[in-house]
Formats: sequence, structure tokens, C-alpha cells
Amino acid sequence: MALLDTTGSVEQHVGARKDDDDDGNDEERDKLKSREDVVIREAEERIADLEHEMLEAVRELRLRAGGRYERAMNRALLALCGLILSLELVVNQIQNDTHRMVSGSLVCAAMLGYVIAGSWTEDGSIDKEGGGGEEEAFMARVRAAGQRRRTLKAELGKTGAPWTRAPQMRSIREEESIGEESETTGSVQMPSTVDGWVIKSEAELASVEELRERLADLEDECTSRPLDLSDCVLIRFVRARKSLDESEAMFRAAAQWRRETRPELLLTDYAPSRAFRRWVPGGFCYSDREGTPLFIDRIGRLDVPTCMKHMRDEEYLDFAAVKEEIIEQKCIESQRRIGRPQYQVVVISDVKMLSMRHWHTRGIRVLKAAVSIDDTYYPERLKVAYIINAPKIFSFIWKVVKTFLDVNTRAKIQIFSNTPTEELLRCIPPEHLPKCYGGDLVVDGDPECKSILGIGGIIPDDYDASEDHEIGEGHFLRSAALPTTLAAQ
Repeated sequence: MALLDTTGSVEQHVGARKDDDDDGNDEERDKLKSREDVVIREAEERIADLEHEMLEAVRELRLRAGGRYERAMNRALLALCGLILSLELVVNQIQNDTHRMVSGSLVCAAMLGYVIAGSWTEDGSIDKEGGGGEEEAFMARVRAAGQRRRTLKAELGKTGAPWTRAPQMRSIREEESIGEESETTGSVQMPSTVDGWVIKSEAELASVEELRERLADLEDECTSRPLDLSDCVLIRFVRARKSLDESEAMFRAAAQWRRETRPELLLTDYAPSRAFRRWVPGGFCYSDREGTPLFIDRIGRLDVPTCMKHMRDEEYLDFAAVKEEIIEQKCIESQRRIGRPQYQVVVISDVKMLSMRHWHTRGIRVLKAAVSIDDTYYPERLKVAYIINAPKIFSFIWKVVKTFLDVNTRAKIQIFSNTPTEELLRCIPPEHLPKCYGGDLVVDGDPECKSILGIGGIIPDDYDASEDHEIGEGHFLRSAALPTTLAAQ
């Protein structure tokens, strides 16, 4: 049964097809077969991921529901089972494997039965004694699904870690020290006080001071932002978790991640591919009225399916990390310029042109990983986000995307079906807001400021990144070089 025994199925199928191929010298056919095999392998990995997530979801619900499952949870599990079944049928249709199509359907039906009937008693409460089998047997299935997931990722050359820097991004200057002081690096220490801007209450002040004491052993290591023991950093970890124990654990995990990945090196080593520089929109655009850095994202103009063909997952995850590192540098620059602590970012996300084309399995997975980097290692970074020009389909996509976001982050997001010029201008000075959004900013005669915010759009079928030599450093890096205010230019 493919759903419950995916390990090795890909290799067996590939081997069988290779044996049946009498014309092994046909290069074109070999290319098509290789491409198809990659599609099958990636789809099987998605199936294993979804199966593992479903089993984990059932386990969490059984442990936490407290006596009764919500109908919404029921529908969510049914939808997940249906998605697994759909992927399974797609893979088996590609493979033309009728036996596996039938067996996969039967397995999904059995799992639906387990979820619907096995875990409920007649009155709707949890059947703690039954639940479709003994607890140990159930947990064994969870562990087995996790093992198959790790096996498939290993076959595809993945590490299973949330992010690993792409090989070409690795610095040739690994021996350099971290956090050397310069114009835009290092800490700008402010005395701990309830200022109403960084620390807003006596309770927050007490939490920050206690967290600093708990992390005293990291004082010599965490000497520069974005991870030092200053108020601007510690307050974000305090707000990100409900208890100081959790905040401390989160900070230590971030310190460990930085030791292992050295994301600060991306500030000098970041070199996205030509295709990424050309087609992935978004860039920095000075700051709001209080000096907070402004980032404008035009996700609606991103051709997700074609970008996934031209670019690697690591490029997007590198982009997520380097963007956060640049935000920190801009916060420090603004803080030194105006004398007010800065530790957050304002985001405008233009989702005009958003469609089902953006609903892409691998794209959603990469987005989830990028959001995980932001929320886990750069928590509470968002000051406010304006999602503008939202089409009707956005409500459907938002239901999925918002599940990736921290509760505090979701509370800072405002959604508009148009361009809310008055709302934006209350936050952002007109000279810093592109003219296409109601401001006065024009770059190179262009009211859309594409030279710093990107073009995006549908990528031509015949696009060849190797022949694209005119893009230069790209709009994102050009925008990163902008000061936090036009007055500084």
C-alpha cells in the first residue's frame, strides 16, 4: 500500500521502468523520464509529509481536546485526508499503476474511518480506551510515518533542518569575527525604562530584566544585534511567548541557530540567481513617520509555479533570512539618526493579481518554512502589515496562510480590498510612499518604483536565466542600499 509503505516504492518503480525501456540511448526520452521521476519523488515526499502531519494532528487532538472534538477540527482532518488521497491518485496516475491507485484509495478510506469513527464514541466524546486501536500502536504509526518522511527527504538530498544556507552562499570569510562594530552593526544600548515605545509597562520591564539575568551566560557571545541582550531584542522574545521559561528557551534556540548557520554572513555574501533577481518582487522603501523601516512586497505579481521551476527552495529561505538581517541594520541606522530605538518593520503587501496560480504545493511549503524562520529566530518583528488590493480569492488563501503565523503577528495585519491611501499616509510620509499607492515617491520617472520594488509578472516559457545579463544586482539589493529616509541621500 503506497500511502503506508512509500519507502523504496520510487526506486522499485524507476527500476522497473528502466528495465522496460528498450531504447536507452534516446536522450530525449531519458530527459522526460528523469523529469517525471523527480515529479513523482517530490509528490511522494508531499504525501509522506501530509500523512505524518495528519497523524500528528490526530494525536494532538486526542491529547488536548479535553473530551469533545470540534466540528471544525473534524472538517479539517477530513480535508487533509482528501488532500492526501488526491496527491496519491495523481502520483499513481502518472505511474499508470492501477493496483496502487486502488490500494491508496482503500488506505485513505481506512484512515478516514479511523478519524471519523475510531476516535469518537456515540456521544461525540473521545474514546480513550479505543480510538481505533491501542495508544502504543497508534504512536508506532506516527513514528513510522515520521521515519518514512525523513527517509524520503534524505533521498532527495535534504537535511530535514528548517533552513540550510545554499552552497554558493557559504562565506569564504568564515574565520571573520561576528558583530564587529561599524556604522550599522553592533548594539545601541538604551537604559532600561518604561518608555512607552520599546517597553510599555512595569511588567514588561521586570520580565526583560529577569530574562537578561537568565541569559547572562550568553553575554560574551550575543554582543550585537539582531541577537544581543539589549531591551530592543529581549522585549521581542518576552512578547513572543507566554512565560519567561519559553522566552529563554526561544532565545537560546535562536543563539544556537545563529552559531550553526551564520546568517549575518549573508549581508556580504548574498548572491541570488539571475532568475530570482529578475522575477521575485519586493524591496525596502525608506521608513514610516516614526523611522521604522518599510518593506513593500508585491506577492500578487509573483509567478509561483514558474519560479519554482527556475529556483531552489534555499534561495527563498536565504531571502527570508537576509531580509531580516537587513531590517536589523536599517533599524540601527534609523535609531542612530533620530535617537529613537527601532526594532520592528512596517510591511505593505500588494496582493493584486493573486489567483489560484499562487496555490502551489511546493510554494506553500517554502512559504511555511520562511515564516518559521521569521517567527522562530526573529520574533515579534512586525509593527504593522497592510495587505492591500485583496481579491475575493484572497480569503481562501488567507485561511491557510494565517495558520503559519503566530497569533501576535496575525493581530497586527490589516486587510483591504483596495489601496487605502489615507490609512497608509497616516503611517508613512508621502515622500516615502510610491505614487502608485497614493504617495509622492517616483524612482527613475516610474510611479511604481520597479527599480527598487521589482517587476514580477508571468515568466515567459522561453525564459533562459543563463542569458539574462542585464539585471545587475537586482531591485532587492538596490533597495537594501537605500537609507531609511530620503533626507539622508
